[in-house]
Amino acid sequence: LRIIYEDFKHNRVHMNELVLIAVLAGACRGDFLTAGLIAFFMLIGLIIETKTAPGAKESLETIAKMTRLKARKIMGNGSENEVASSELCPGDMIIVRPGETIPADGIISKGNSSVQEANITGESIPVDKIENDPVFAGTINMSGVIEIKVSRVGVDTTIGKVRELIVAAEKTRPRFIRMVDQYARYFTPLVILVAFFTWAFTNHDMGRVVAVLVAACPIALVLSTPTAAVAALSAGARLGILIKNINDIEAMSEITTFIFDKTGTLTTGELEVNELAPVEGIESSELLAIASSIEQHSNHPVAISVCNLAKKVNIKTKETSQITEKPGRGVKGCVDAETVIAGNLLWLEENGISINGFPDFSKEKHSGMSMLFVVKNYQPVGWIALADKIRDDAKKCVEQIKKNGISEIAIVTGDRNGVAEKVAKQLEITSFYGECSPENKIEKIRLYKEQGHHTVFVGDGVNDAPALAVSDIGIAMGAAGSDIAVDTATIALLNNELDRLPFLMRLAVFYKSVMIQNFSLGALFIFCGVVAGIIGYLTAVPAAVFQFASAIAIVMNSARLVRAKN
Repeated sequence: LRIIYEDFKHNRVHMNELVLIAVLAGACRGDFLTAGLIAFFMLIGLIIETKTAPGAKESLETIAKMTRLKARKIMGNGSENEVASSELCPGDMIIVRPGETIPADGIISKGNSSVQEANITGESIPVDKIENDPVFAGTINMSGVIEIKVSRVGVDTTIGKVRELIVAAEKTRPRFIRMVDQYARYFTPLVILVAFFTWAFTNHDMGRVVAVLVAACPIALVLSTPTAAVAALSAGARLGILIKNINDIEAMSEITTFIFDKTGTLTTGELEVNELAPVEGIESSELLAIASSIEQHSNHPVAISVCNLAKKVNIKTKETSQITEKPGRGVKGCVDAETVIAGNLLWLEENGISINGFPDFSKEKHSGMSMLFVVKNYQPVGWIALADKIRDDAKKCVEQIKKNGISEIAIVTGDRNGVAEKVAKQLEITSFYGECSPENKIEKIRLYKEQGHHTVFVGDGVNDAPALAVSDIGIAMGAAGSDIAVDTATIALLNNELDRLPFLMRLAVFYKSVMIQNFSLGALFIFCGVVAGIIGYLTAVPAAVFQFASAIAIVMNSARLVRAKN
């Protein structure tokens, strides 16, 4: 009665009124058993309606437990004091031992370990962490003892934001159900009119009237969209995909154009050695040994990549001395008492070295690459070309997006056109735009939209924030710990796995299909039940059981979304 009172108070008419009329009609006939059974089965249906997404509810409960952890706070005198995670403040130092859950976001200040981040990113493989690496609340420290400087606590942590997003997404109403709501207010008066004509043309047979009223209760229709929506949200969250609004899943099924940022999205953002070109009489291994020896004390990305390759192929570095480095130019020093210079063309000029003695290199082929020239005793040894590495799963991702029917895929990047063209060719992407500022990226996206395309922009969520905001769907890669990504993007991927994008597209199509199936099934249940009630084939109690069965069928159909696999 309270629910019905609230409905009338807010000028709403739902199935609750139909149930009340059906129960009263049964009671007026003196058939209290039927009235009680109707109320019982309809109550079960209402309970099912309020428990439509057990998977998502359990996930929220799990997340809530993760945010109510104990923490070992390191005090000023070095002692440990156990406190609630909610009492921590940014800047506090905590210690986390193997097997314990990390209670707050922060940076490792001491120690190293492997951390299980499946709760955040959806990845089952633990991630190795060292000093200065970020860690997130709710993740599990697997092996070593680590000390963490707290950066965020409570709802400000990544997992706290995850919980808020799931709750907010659950509350959003899909476009489809909003359209249905516009006509729902006419449903109950129509059913009452049908019941009246049934009573009038069946010699006042109240049994048929009650059956019609019970069969017309739209439990299945009410469940059709929320069950599918929350199941889809749960499927995405399981793989580290945060969907801020349920309508975004529906919109993903209408996308015609994918626009990618390059650096950090299609590429790793890390340089790798692409080519070794020693002068005649020098082996590639010797070139790499000299280069890695002189570069081993530098933190420049080029130096790090060269040294990583040397370690990978088991080339030992030599002793060095008198090392001097000029930022943005190169390094100079002694390797085995011989003068070695390594750097770019400007560095060679500053040291009076001619480019003529080096192997030829193509400006077209090596456009966009970082070139490291190596000199020993002022004589050329060779050069090393380095390029941003394309992600291993990038090509497969692009292929699967094309298979899903996307008509246009493009790259927009701040890198030079030559770099953009090279990456586009390797990934078989026909459209590419280099030297794009954030404003240029926005212009490209708007141009596509003006041409009638529904656009998705995929970026890293930091410097791509304006483009993420202006596109129809903005997807931020690797958004764990990034406030900008979570706040700006439409959808946030908490890891850098590109295979989540084709999965998201399949999930969108699957969700829309299940939602339509649910609605059609619910409408069919009502139509068949009402017709059977009018002609006398369905009585009141079986009609209530019929409603219960329809609710179970809708929930089970939606549950298929939760089991959707990548």
